[in-house]
Amino acid sequence: MAATLVAMAATIAHTQTQTVRLYLEALDERGPVEGLAPSDVAIFDSGANRTTTQLVRADDPMRILLLVDNGRSAQPFIQEIRGGIVAFADAIPAVHELGLVTIGNTPVVRQEPSLDRMKLKQIARTLTSGGTTVLVGAVYEMYDRFLRNAGDRWPVLVIITSDGSEGSGQFYPEKFAAFGRDMQAKDVVAHAIVLISAKGDALQVQIARALTEGTGGTYNTTATGGDLTSRLAAMAQDIVADFDRTSTQYRLEYASESAQPAPDLKVSLLRDGVKMRMSRAGRIRD
Repeated sequence: MAATLVAMAATIAHTQTQTVRLYLEALDERGPVEGLAPSDVAIFDSGANRTTTQLVRADDPMRILLLVDNGRSAQPFIQEIRGGIVAFADAIPAVHELGLVTIGNTPVVRQEPSLDRMKLKQIARTLTSGGTTVLVGAVYEMYDRFLRNAGDRWPVLVIITSDGSEGSGQFYPEKFAAFGRDMQAKDVVAHAIVLISAKGDALQVQIARALTEGTGGTYNTTATGGDLTSRLAAMAQDIVADFDRTSTQYRLEYASESAQPAPDLKVSLLRDGVKMRMSRAGRIRD
């Protein structure tokens, strides 16, 4: 009996369906195609015809989380950091959420993702510095809290960090690599500005560069901080432009035995005169 129950449980676990998510760009001679329906899409995964469970425009507003270094090594830049956060917030339309977390000594949630710009800017103007930067620990913790499951929001991570000492403890490359893959699967985009002093290639620099390259975000450095306000305002404008470019795409979901599409996945549009591009891991952003 026990063996039978174990076999039944294994069979049930094996046959449980999971959701696969894809992104589609559909264009005809006039531009982006409006009003695609599930019946317009044919999906073959592992040789089986799959049923579309959701097909909606990928125009979910963003959830942008700012991770800001206010550790000792960021002290020379603190005035510019304050002004830069305010400029960034002013450049993001009110429909998108903004959250603010400082990472000096320990991650502190100054404001959870919210539409309240006034409160966030007030907090930014009063930031002080102290402690050791804890970028790695903050990235893991705040990703789990606010970005991994962002609901009907497009998750975006913005890192402002110095290149001083990193106080998060031992760094495990395998864990970080798995973390990066999860970010890609959840369509998270990371952007970063590193405040360069004498370290140059500190762990924070490597982390920021890896996350931005892995998710298709932007990576910048500044050695003086004097241009931080204009750089952050420009970054915000680029993020909004990225949203505007991709919001005409579609998010498609279908049920399968695996959460990952098979190598032989084929998706076709059944409308004449419509060209399609597909992405397996996030919006099409080129």
